[in-house]
Amino acid sequence: MACTLTAMPDRPSFLGRIAASMRGSIPEADVRAGLGAGAGAIDELFAADELRNELVLAGISPWAASPAESSRLLCAWVAYALQSTAQALVDAEAPPGDHGGGGFVSPVTAQQVAMLGPQVPAWVARARRAAVDPGFDVAREVPLPTPWPGWVQVEPCPPSHLAAMRRAGGEMLDHLQTALADVERAGDDQHRGPVGQLRGLVAEVDGLLASATSPLAAPPTRGASHQPTEDVLRFGVERCFVLGQIMARPLLLRRPGVLQPAPAPPPTWAPPPPQGAWGYPGYGDGPGYGYGYGGHHGGHHGGHHGHHDD
Repeated sequence: MACTLTAMPDRPSFLGRIAASMRGSIPEADVRAGLGAGAGAIDELFAADELRNELVLAGISPWAASPAESSRLLCAWVAYALQSTAQALVDAEAPPGDHGGGGFVSPVTAQQVAMLGPQVPAWVARARRAAVDPGFDVAREVPLPTPWPGWVQVEPCPPSHLAAMRRAGGEMLDHLQTALADVERAGDDQHRGPVGQLRGLVAEVDGLLASATSPLAAPPTRGASHQPTEDVLRFGVERCFVLGQIMARPLLLRRPGVLQPAPAPPPTWAPPPPQGAWGYPGYGDGPGYGYGYGGHHGGHHGGHHGHHDD
């Protein structure tokens, strides 16, 4: 007998809408529709990548690019970073095509997306203006580097937000490494020092994001214990956001206070040592038969090593 597959509905059910309204959730379709206005951000990023390659082939370093050229690179980056982070937040909580969550996102996710998404169209428009107006300089309109819009503060941080920041930071880092390779290809001997500084900054954020992405970075409990990982991920996203602007206009490196100190990597978590049947470390079946503590057997030695928390 042939099996007929019935597609899941694209819209939440009536009962699902009632339940979500009671807990303040927002329809996923509405949130995604709001992100549609910034859909051109990725196209502008690809166009900016092509422009950067053309400048390198012409022997023009980022320090020698015109204000309009660097404005186009910078605006495209800001639009992409905001749009991709907002998209990652929604996808982490309501994956595309997965209706298991009832087609809704939480209020905190909707609020965070509302901080980022509405700013994207203006940056896309600036990037397109810079592509056709040789006299355009975005620095006449907004202070540079433009700061990250901010974060919705909630405790504990939703696990979906941690996942979204890992994804967004990792994707931005990939693009930064490509941009750095282009800066190095330009071969501007006059700016070896700043190029080395950019290389070091990218390596630093790479290490921080790796530390926060490791399975050992977050303990298996929720709440305040996730705070160090959350702090590093937020810093990583913000640092990538600023570094992308500096790659487009390296003269921003001269601005005092343009880069904040990096936080310490999150502490690693390790499971407690294995314990025997009587609570002693090692592999024995009773007191005095463990083999996991430096060659001491039996007696009271094992009882002092099985309850450390570190």
